[in-house]
Amino acid sequence: MAAASSITHSENARKTTSGPGPNRFSEVVTVATMTAVAAVLLLRALTTGLLGDELLFVHAIDLGFAASLCEPGSSHPPLMRLIIGSIADSSSPDWLLRLPSIIFSVATVFVWSRVLRRLIQDVTSQSLLLVAMALNPIWIELGFQCLPYAALTFFASLHCLAWLHCSICRSKHPIHLLRLKTSPRISLKRRR
Repeated sequence: MAAASSITHSENARKTTSGPGPNRFSEVVTVATMTAVAAVLLLRALTTGLLGDELLFVHAIDLGFAASLCEPGSSHPPLMRLIIGSIADSSSPDWLLRLPSIIFSVATVFVWSRVLRRLIQDVTSQSLLLVAMALNPIWIELGFQCLPYAALTFFASLHCLAWLHCSICRSKHPIHLLRLKTSPRISLKRRR
């Protein structure tokens, strides 16, 4: 019980911090990292043609949603097919086909920053880990492709954040999985 009260006390102390303190530094690093990842991924998307798996994925999208589910060798989840198929087709430029993955990748960096805030108190360590995770060569290689890797990583990271939130609040109620407090400014009211 003492551990839970100390955690909530430190969270309240973090929320009330204003000005150029550690919380502000963390936000600046998060935004700068998200911008760097977006720039690197857009550069990769603009300078790289579609790869083999991406060509098969785009071909499956062109077949239509129902037919692409039964296409041999098409094992990707339908969410990315719906998203990419609704904004582009095979004649679209490569960067447009890859745009949803780039958006998911940048959103994943934001979720990672929130997970690191819950796990690590030291702002410098949070910042260094976020930059190391976000600019990892494997993440950069997979984060721009028009395949479901970025979406899968985003939803897995979001699930991890929800799990951390429930474990810190010591709640077993499933509605808490929907109440992710990602920022003091963006939060849902608590039900008492």
